[in-house]
Amino acid sequence: MMEKVMEFVNYYSKEESVELARERGRFPTYRKSFYPEGQLPIKGFEEEESWHLDWDKLVEKIKKYGLRNAFTTVVAPTGSISMIAGTSSGIEPVFSLVYEKKVTVGTFYYVNPVFEKTMEREGLFDDSLIKEVSRMEGGIQQIKYIPQNGKEYSLQR
Repeated sequence: MMEKVMEFVNYYSKEESVELARERGRFPTYRKSFYPEGQLPIKGFEEEESWHLDWDKLVEKIKKYGLRNAFTTVVAPTGSISMIAGTSSGIEPVFSLVYEKKVTVGTFYYVNPVFEKTMEREGLFDDSLIKEVSRMEGGIQQIKYIPQNGKEYSLQR
């Protein structure tokens, strides 16, 4: 069943990308890609017996009009992108109020926005707090200058 669902998603995401290419043009490196050759980057494309949709017809549309998007069903990494977007990276509870993130361009601290707002309200938020919480593996229970009530409601909105 899931293969049928994902075939549907793949197929119609590319159909829409063809329509967008007709309106706005192809993605910049279309001619250098494998699409003009009639190839598609999806599981099962070479196994025609597994098809439930008319992929040959779609390939012809792609050859004629191109695609607006190089890829239409890529799942972005949730860690860094969720941080940039300021959103949760999943359904798990917050595991750390502050942590150090190391990426190619350097190191920075991720600070839980609710914790930051609470500590700002209490007049406690600064660089030394960030480093201390990170050093304490994201927890604040052992930081003596944070009052007990701050420790209890630091994640409440």
